[in-house]
Amino acid sequence: MPDKDFEVGRRWDEKFSEEDWPVKPDLALVAFTSGLPSGKALDIGCGPGRNALWLAEKGWDVTGIDASSVGLQQALDKAKDKGVDLNTIHGDIFATELPHKHYDLVVMANIHVTLVLRRQLFSKAVSALKEGGHLLVIGHHIDDLGRVGPPDPELLFNEDILRDAAEGLEVVKLQRWERPPDEGDAYDRDNPLRPVSDIVLWAKKIPSLP
Repeated sequence: MPDKDFEVGRRWDEKFSEEDWPVKPDLALVAFTSGLPSGKALDIGCGPGRNALWLAEKGWDVTGIDASSVGLQQALDKAKDKGVDLNTIHGDIFATELPHKHYDLVVMANIHVTLVLRRQLFSKAVSALKEGGHLLVIGHHIDDLGRVGPPDPELLFNEDILRDAAEGLEVVKLQRWERPPDEGDAYDRDNPLRPVSDIVLWAKKIPSLP
């Protein structure tokens, strides 16, 4: 990887080595994918594999891509413990070439980047989807600014931002998603059970006209 990508990977290596990361899948992932037949899935920025591993346990052929070798090794170790297969790609999620029209499902969970990188990543995700395949995006809602997610409001999501990012896809669901705090979330000391506000995009790649 280029030096810049190496630095990104090293930073996440430190995070995954030093912090306890959630092990349960995103509740939105469970809710939106449970009704789908298993197929080929891509988890972009999979880290230690909380979502990729759940999909693998449900029979999906899963590939996880991440810049952190530590996160990927943690995911592979967990896959071995669970007795499931997991494919991994160690590389920059923005620069790594992905197969075209290959996946039935692409997941992007909690990837908060600049507008330019966001457009680039959405384009890669849509290109990697088969026609009729689904894209699931989960992110921190801007209403939770200062509580969870990055401190820069331009990196967070709202309904309009995700609707614009889904250009060329059929938006099936775009909704606010309230959930209990994860292990890694900050919590409200006065109300520790206060839900976290995520936003979820569930979209389908429209088949090309003959």
